[in-house]
Amino acid sequence: MAYLDPGFADKVGDFIVKMQAAGIPLQITQAYRSPEQQAALQKSSTAITPAQNSLHSTGYAIDIDRSKMDAATLARTMQIAASSGLKWGGNFREPDEVHFYSDPGGNRVGNIGRFSRGIEDYKNAIPDY
Repeated sequence: MAYLDPGFADKVGDFIVKMQAAGIPLQITQAYRSPEQQAALQKSSTAITPAQNSLHSTGYAIDIDRSKMDAATLARTMQIAASSGLKWGGNFREPDEVHFYSDPGGNRVGNIGRFSRGIEDYKNAIPDY
């Protein structure tokens, strides 16, 4: 299950619909990461750009599988993402070409805490069957 901020989820939904209309396969590989998951990534030698206070932990970032995208498909994907209100991590100082996000601004640490608590509250409210 992918947890996203509702406003960001609308942008991602628009991105998905436009990618389908363009005939470009899209697979989202990562969305929300708990602060603990993000901390573990920072210790991983395989992580691309593991931010300490990642937008993944606020529900404002996704990663996609771009392993089968050639340069032209990636360029079109970036255009579609931008038209959906998403920014691309390939422009980071250390490029992260699978990362798409929207930065809500504000206090990132506070946003991470609020979103993570909301996810935990949601998980705890789901009954076990």
